[in-house]
Amino acid sequence: MTAILDGEAVVLDDRGRSDFNALLKALGGRGGKRRSEEVILYDFDLLYVDGHDLLKMELSSRPHLLSPATNDTKRISFEQNALSFGLNGAFRQCRLPLSISAFKHRRTTMTVYNIALIGFGGVNRALAELIASKNSLWERDLGFRLNIIAVSDLYLGSVISPNGLDAKILVESKFAKGGFGQLSGGSAEADNEAVIKNAPADIIVEATFTNPKDGEPAVSHCRWALEGGKHIVTTNKGPVAIAGRELKALAKKNRVRFEYEGSVMSGTPVIRMAEKTLAGAELKGFEGILNGTSNFVLGRMETGMDFSSAVKEAQELGYAEADPTADVEGFDVRLKVVILANELLGANLRPDDVPRKGISGLTASDIDAATKAGSRWKLIGSAIRQADGSVTGSVEPKRLPLEHPLAAVSGATNAVSLNTELLGSVTVTGPGAGRIETAYALLSDIVAIHNASGASPKKEAA
Repeated sequence: MTAILDGEAVVLDDRGRSDFNALLKALGGRGGKRRSEEVILYDFDLLYVDGHDLLKMELSSRPHLLSPATNDTKRISFEQNALSFGLNGAFRQCRLPLSISAFKHRRTTMTVYNIALIGFGGVNRALAELIASKNSLWERDLGFRLNIIAVSDLYLGSVISPNGLDAKILVESKFAKGGFGQLSGGSAEADNEAVIKNAPADIIVEATFTNPKDGEPAVSHCRWALEGGKHIVTTNKGPVAIAGRELKALAKKNRVRFEYEGSVMSGTPVIRMAEKTLAGAELKGFEGILNGTSNFVLGRMETGMDFSSAVKEAQELGYAEADPTADVEGFDVRLKVVILANELLGANLRPDDVPRKGISGLTASDIDAATKAGSRWKLIGSAIRQADGSVTGSVEPKRLPLEHPLAAVSGATNAVSLNTELLGSVTVTGPGAGRIETAYALLSDIVAIHNASGASPKKEAA
């Protein structure tokens, strides 16, 4: 058990018992005065005050047991297994409980994960921003902190610092090309392989560009990490769609994790949600709007804008790349269909197994006809388990009736309807892009690693 007095941690005896008055004496109370203004006890499972089991008492009764003579109970709080109360003035001026005994059945330790960032564009930079601002919150709520010990980026170079890099400085510094070469342990040249293999990282965070043809260099990045006994989290669709089965087997062989929640719907947790919360619901197939750019373009065309103008607006708003082919011609969606089909339906599809058709062929008359018929065009990625057990997938524009759960999904939003035997259709809707949203997906993968590995490795927080 641990006591916090005015922000200073004091570990009580390992048997988990503590007499409160003895504790005050040990902490230096002199002349009837208390040195400490506030006491917090935490890491216990049973708590008794004057023989009363505080955990079983009504909330309204708890402050009365601990209230000082001044009846100042504002500083008394109790949340889950943490107790906090103020100690004002001299010993004789406070109503002290005769004894406080706390019993702990388990010991908690703080976990610090050393991470290496491969790529330092929008997504990994956003993760660094979150680390700079939310590490203390994660320590409290999630039970771990993240420590960036290496970064490699094609533009900035690479740097390894075993003791850690300041996330705030990384984010706020205006590095020129090759700027990491100015840092201790840095080089103006990116060396992803050296960083992945040599940096003392627990987790490699892979957020480089997607190559829809062979998945490289991201496939190699994942392979090097897993072979080296390091967990990997990625938002990159390429390695998951093209080499997912190989990489999962490699992760299992080396007793590490390969996580990729953000590869399909950014921070919207469709993979983990389907696997965990719909277990036993008998998933039969899915259909979804899996590309926000194409969905935005179709929405703008409904207002009378032509295809080219809608694409240009999407580019200006940051939804579409300079070359929008992957988005509007369905290549991006095809990779996501493969990932979902393989992960959720147990398929073994490759991108070439999924027929693909984009939205560039849709005309203003097509859009108008759909509107008059009470329907909407959407680029739909889908997969279904056939009667013989095989799984087939497709990517194509479809006219959906307005009552369809995907018909009302607008803008750059993504959505997937999961068709189950026991629940019918379950639709998940959320952001399918965005720096912070995708960085959250990486965080959710790290949370999954933390929960699955029993909080290992464990390092005592300084």
